[in-house]
Amino acid sequence: MATGPRPHDPARFAPLAVALLAGALAGVAEAAGFAWAQRQYLRSVAECLVVFGAPVALGASGAFVGTLLLRRWIAPAPVRLLVPYGVAVAAVLRWRRTDFAGSGAWLATTAVALAGALCIVAWRRPGERAAKRCVVAAGVALVAWPLGSIAALAAERDGPPPREEPSRAVAHPRVDGPPDDAPRHVVLVTWDTVRADVLPLFGGGGLDTPNLDRLAREGITFDRATAVAPITGPAHLSLLTGLYPPQHGLRSNGDPAPPATGPHLAELLRDHGFATAGFVSNLALMRRSGFDRGFDRFDDRPSAPSLARFASLARLGSIFLQRVVPAAWGALAHQTPGAVTLARAREWLAEPHELSFLWTHFYDAHAPYDPREPFAARTRARANEGLRAVDARAQADVVAQRGEVEELDSLLGELRAALEVRDPGLARTLLIVVADHGECFGEGGLRGHHQSLLHATQHVPLVLRLPSGDGRHAALAGMRVAEPVSQIDLLPTIAAALGLAPPPECEGLDLLALAAGSDAPPRGLYLEAFQHALGPRRLQGWTEAGWKYLRDREGHEQLLRLDASGHEQPVDDPARRDLLRARLDGWLATHQGASDDVPPASSSSDAEALKALGYGER
Repeated sequence: MATGPRPHDPARFAPLAVALLAGALAGVAEAAGFAWAQRQYLRSVAECLVVFGAPVALGASGAFVGTLLLRRWIAPAPVRLLVPYGVAVAAVLRWRRTDFAGSGAWLATTAVALAGALCIVAWRRPGERAAKRCVVAAGVALVAWPLGSIAALAAERDGPPPREEPSRAVAHPRVDGPPDDAPRHVVLVTWDTVRADVLPLFGGGGLDTPNLDRLAREGITFDRATAVAPITGPAHLSLLTGLYPPQHGLRSNGDPAPPATGPHLAELLRDHGFATAGFVSNLALMRRSGFDRGFDRFDDRPSAPSLARFASLARLGSIFLQRVVPAAWGALAHQTPGAVTLARAREWLAEPHELSFLWTHFYDAHAPYDPREPFAARTRARANEGLRAVDARAQADVVAQRGEVEELDSLLGELRAALEVRDPGLARTLLIVVADHGECFGEGGLRGHHQSLLHATQHVPLVLRLPSGDGRHAALAGMRVAEPVSQIDLLPTIAAALGLAPPPECEGLDLLALAAGSDAPPRGLYLEAFQHALGPRRLQGWTEAGWKYLRDREGHEQLLRLDASGHEQPVDDPARRDLLRARLDGWLATHQGASDDVPPASSSSDAEALKALGYGER
């Protein structure tokens, strides 16, 4: 009578071993190109293991479980192995019917995986010892990978300290420092995604910002500060260079660094004897986009390992996980909590510097909105106050973001305390707080910011506090300036405060002279929204005397004017539209330093990472 294999026969486990190996091969094929393209964002071996290992473990375990469940019902081994894989692909992509980055590469690697799986399955008689070794090795690998990666991440903490690298800019001869009566320390604080009218200082409610309010009482508030772009990278580079995006060349988040030419605030101050340091919290400001230029210390490390970061990195490494894990989790892989950024900055502040320039960037108010306690509870309790979202579905976001803005204000207070230790009373410290852009909560039918040049995204807070030892401090404290100003005015203003000549390329104004009563020449301000994902909907605009003209790449035009409620409304005024169009065209004819034909993102993974942060199609 025929008998089947003995229960202890290792050969009976061969199909499961084959499934493990084939699934792992599928995961390797999916992960390899993606992890390679993501290498600029990965700062340790542990993070590479997470990004590379997630799809490997997913493929191996999925094929193993699928084979275990189906082996009794589906006889042909190749089908038994590939059916679960194919069903998973079909179900996931059907559930989330959205375009994903690198679809061509994914299809190619999947084809390689399937071909490899078929080859393994065709090897039907490996022998008892070989089969046993396959089972043991695959099982150990499947268990050891996640445990080893979690242990490595837990031990890594913040990773190695940032490298001290020379600037990639053209070398300039060092010149004498600022005059003795000029500020000895300059501190620039940038808040990401904070529109002005959310803040009590500009009429907002439902939150408290005591530290910003104190700074405004001691300094100068600019009521009509305008962002040059609604995205982080170009707006910040304009703050640091005094140039508009067509001039400095960074048009879209995620682009590589433009040529290191022209003025730069960190270089200007370093060349006058200042120690310079920058601490940033988001991938759009990483050194690969040129933001380390001019800084003696530049820290763009991600946050310390955590379960959320582990999950976000795993999602980043797998097309499957990108379809089933919420997109908001992906953003966590590319942002650093403000408390971590502040702690790193405070370590640098503890070092002795006779002259110093510190830039700290805080990303906490950017979506996804998930404020920490007690800020979340405080703003929820005041949900009926302050700004109301134009789109009622976004009101919960408005309230949640207020909690994050309260946290930004708390961090500002902690930073000020650290500055006071070094410079009591901030007698020799020039302190500036400014946002890069705002956020739409239904204005123009939009939610988010990268596709907008509306007032909601372009009206930003700007507060400047002179050193209390400056003779102008008492006279200008508490002043509010109503004239429209731009982010390009920041570099000329800091240069003037230090008694330095601003670079000749800068067209910005000295805001201190403006606050002191000097007449500002009439001028319009340029705006652009050039994120790659917008394609033909990329926008350029011109604002002047309360009017705003916008035009996309297909020639569609809008003329807008603010109404009494603070919202912009379309206006039919052909003469005004023609005038502002002519002003925009005239400015572009003389200032277009960078091509309007923006190249594609540097990799498909860059595009996926930016989409996770909200810079994709909507």
